[in-house]
Amino acid sequence: MPNEVEMARQRFGFLEILERHAEAMRAEFETLPSSLFIPMPSTEMYQGVWTACIVKLEQYGEEFEGLDVEANRRRCPVAAAVMDQIPGAIVGAYLALAPGASLRIHTDIRDDDVIRCHLGLRLAPHEHAYWKEGTARPMDIRMPHAARNDGEVPRITFLLDVRMPFVIPTGSVPAWNPDLAQAT
Repeated sequence: MPNEVEMARQRFGFLEILERHAEAMRAEFETLPSSLFIPMPSTEMYQGVWTACIVKLEQYGEEFEGLDVEANRRRCPVAAAVMDQIPGAIVGAYLALAPGASLRIHTDIRDDDVIRCHLGLRLAPHEHAYWKEGTARPMDIRMPHAARNDGEVPRITFLLDVRMPFVIPTGSVPAWNPDLAQAT
C-alpha cells in the first residue's frame, strides 16, 4: 500500500516532468545573469537576500510591476519548455536564497485548486537529510512553511504553481519539511 508521499506524487504527475528535466534546469540556472533575479516582495517575511527569476506569472503579477516575464522566458528556454508541458502551470520561477538567509514560518493564501511544488536544484546542507537534489516536492502553502540556507552558496529551487482540475483539501498534502516540526 502506498504511503502518503507516494499518493501525493501520484496525484501530481507533473512532478515527474520536472524531475526528468532537473539537470537541464540546473544547468540553465547556472548560465543566468544575476540581473535577471529580482528581490522577492514581503521583505518582512524574510531575513537576508531572497531573489527570483520569474519565468511565468499568471498570478501575483501586481507584486512584480514592470517585470518582463516574456523576456525571462526567452532567457530560460528549458524552464519555459518544461512549464509548457504541464497543463495548468500558472507560476514558475528560479528562486535563490542566499547563504544565511531565512524565510520565517508563515502560511499563504491560494485558491483551493492550486498546488505549489519546488524542484530542488541546489539545496542547503541540512536539507540533504530529507530532500534529494533533483527531486520535486509538492507543498500546501496554506499550511505553515519556512526555508533557510545554512550553506555557503545560494540555495536554488524551481518553484511551480499548478492549477489542478480538482480541489486540494487543506492538509491533504503531506508535510515535507521536518524543520517546521522542530520550530513550532
